[in-house]
Amino acid sequence: MDANFLKTVKSKSDEQLLEIFLNHADYQPEFVKVLLEEMKIRGYSQDEIKEKSEIISIVVSHMSDEALIQAYTHPCDYTKEKICLIEEEISTRNIDLNSLEKERDENIADEHKQDRGKHIVLGIILSTILSIYLIGIIAAYIIGIDYRTKKHIFGDGTSIYKYDDYTRKRGLIIIILATLSFIVQVSIILISPSWI
Repeated sequence: MDANFLKTVKSKSDEQLLEIFLNHADYQPEFVKVLLEEMKIRGYSQDEIKEKSEIISIVVSHMSDEALIQAYTHPCDYTKEKICLIEEEISTRNIDLNSLEKERDENIADEHKQDRGKHIVLGIILSTILSIYLIGIIAAYIIGIDYRTKKHIFGDGTSIYKYDDYTRKRGLIIIILATLSFIVQVSIILISPSWI
């Protein structure tokens, strides 16, 4: 048994493992043998996997109660399709969802919490004082654009800005200061040809 095959197979999620199985004709026989052994260890049968569209429901049906509860209370980590299947499976197993609602709501709120930027002062210093060096202006732009535009995308496809409004406004200020500093630097170079 090839250790690399085993390492590769062990690193795959259940969904990835089953998808590879559906395409097993594209893989080396030794790899497929390792794949089948891992599927058996994880509790999957070759006979239950027929189509790619069934993979998520098969994986959900094999999840433990604890894993289902974990997934239900942390829905931002999963696609909407998988969450719907998880909710159906929880109902099938008669697990009380009402007791989990508060924890789920708290986790969703935590996931959607925005960060406060840690390098605002550095961005302002780079865009003003250190703007005599081009690298200062470039660094200020990077910080400003990151603070202004960076988004966090959740598993269900929704997104929010990574940083809070305070940080996003400061990011815009950093961009404006860096732009003004760049204009001043270019103007000085154009007006004073002795710098060249």
